[in-house]
Amino acid sequence: MCGDRLDLSFKIDKYKMSNRLDDGVRVMIKAAGGHRKLGRLLGISYQAIVQWTKVPADRLLDIEVLLGIPRERLRPDLYRGFKRK
Repeated sequence: MCGDRLDLSFKIDKYKMSNRLDDGVRVMIKAAGGHRKLGRLLGISYQAIVQWTKVPADRLLDIEVLLGIPRERLRPDLYRGFKRK
């Protein structure tokens, strides 16, 4: 019976990984075209980006400039009530 079961551990881990990502991280990765492209743009490894659960505050301005995504969209927890002039 054990031989008939499929190993779904990878799919489960991938699902858990995507659920732990903040919406800002998802938007940023999609806009860049993936982890690897974003890593190249920022001059860091894609493995570093994979570990992010939220966009690091020290990377917000770089990402805003490179991808055109407003910082308040990437980290609304830091920019709650922020109004652009």
